[in-house]
Amino acid sequence: MVKKNSWLLCALLLLVLIAAFTFPSFYASGDEYSYVRATSSLLKGQIVEDNIYYSAGAVKVEGGFVPNVSINFPIFLMPFLLFGFTFIFIYGIFFHLLNTIIFSFLLKEFKISQKFIFLYAFFPALFWLSRTIYPQTLAITFLLAGFLVYVKASKLNLSKVKKISLLFITGVLFGFAVFIRPDISILIFLFCLVVLIKKKLLVLPIVAGGIIPALILLYTNSLQFGSAVSTAYGY
Repeated sequence: MVKKNSWLLCALLLLVLIAAFTFPSFYASGDEYSYVRATSSLLKGQIVEDNIYYSAGAVKVEGGFVPNVSINFPIFLMPFLLFGFTFIFIYGIFFHLLNTIIFSFLLKEFKISQKFIFLYAFFPALFWLSRTIYPQTLAITFLLAGFLVYVKASKLNLSKVKKISLLFITGVLFGFAVFIRPDISILIFLFCLVVLIKKKLLVLPIVAGGIIPALILLYTNSLQFGSAVSTAYGY
């Protein structure tokens, strides 16, 4: 078991060691501050803040100020901030480690050497994101997980019900990637288009699965900005 996963284990160990010796103690951008502030408000059970200190970079609404970033991503940050400000920085490395493991599974599915796990784990942009509080890392988690489930559904000799169930789960996972980063919808649309051309009706469970996160997205937009189709970028 250890021998088969030696490349993955080495990559994970190196990532953990680097994270331990270079652990960030503070956010480095205004966007990260906005995510932390939004998460803090959610932990207090509110979105609108009447404190004037929350006005910097916030959106003015009736009754106070709301975060200038969507609350969709901060919802997932809540467990990390729950244990204190420092703990929130574990988010990046935690999900990067998880993404590296999922990527390893994908390499196995396509019978590609596990040596290539290092290309993912230490790809400059992804490695840098692992040290931040940006939503891209979590969005990648949902994308990789969704694609892995899709590959499993396509390759395994399953009954029709089980195949449809896996494709539905694929849609849910892809939908939450869009929930975190709405611009990923372009990538998901192209993916579904390819599935439609090659597999035809098999795209329907994927689309159906994506409806659930889409409805949650519309609800959170309405809750934060007063309209299902409004975003922070509209202010």
